[in-house]
Amino acid sequence: MRFDVASRMAPCPSNSAPRRSSAFAQAPEGIAVPAILCFILAAVTVALYWQVRTHEFIVFDDAQYITENPHIAVGLNWTAVAWAFKSGYAANWHPLTWISHMLDVEWFGFASGPHHLVSALFHAANSVLVFLVFRQMTGATWRSAFVAGFFAWHPLHVESVAWASERKDVLSAFFFLLMLICYGRYIRNRPSLRRSYCCCWISGRCAGRRP
Repeated sequence: MRFDVASRMAPCPSNSAPRRSSAFAQAPEGIAVPAILCFILAAVTVALYWQVRTHEFIVFDDAQYITENPHIAVGLNWTAVAWAFKSGYAANWHPLTWISHMLDVEWFGFASGPHHLVSALFHAANSVLVFLVFRQMTGATWRSAFVAGFFAWHPLHVESVAWASERKDVLSAFFFLLMLICYGRYIRNRPSLRRSYCCCWISGRCAGRRP
C-alpha cells in the first residue's frame, strides 16, 4: 500500500480561534502618549481658529439660517424643537443643526463670535476623534496623529469652521466619527455597544441630511 508522504506530514489544523482582522487592530497598552497627543491636537486646532471669535456673520446663508430665521431667534423651546424635526427649511432637513443654532442663540444671543467658536470646538473634537478612530483601526499611534493633524489643520476645513451656516458639516462629522468608534468596538465582540452605534448613526443623519 502506498502512502502519500506529504499528506501524512501535513500539520493538523489548529484548534485556536481565528485571528481578528487587522482592520481593527488593538493598540498597544498605555494612555499617556495618546492623551498628550489628543491634547496637542485640540489645543493647536483651537489656537489656529481662535481668530474666528472676531468674525461677523456673512451675507451667504447666515441671515436665512440664523439672524433672520424666526424659529432660531426664539432660542430653545419645545415649539422650536418640533419645528426643527418637521421642517425642510432652506432646502435642508438637519434638526440637530437647527437645535445647535437655537442653543447658541439661547446662550449667546446674536453675537457672532461665540457661534464661530462653538464650530471651532466641534472641529477640535473631530480632530481628536479622527486620531482615536485611526489608532483603533491600526494600532499606530504616531501615524494616526499625523493623519489627524492633516485633517485638523488643512485649509479645506476653514469654510466649515469660519462660516456659521456650515455648522452642519462639523456636527455631522462629529457623530459620524463617534459612529466609527462605536462600530470598531462593536465588531470586537461587544454587542452591548450596538445601541450606541445606532444612536450615533441616527444623530449623524439628523445633523446634516438634505430632504
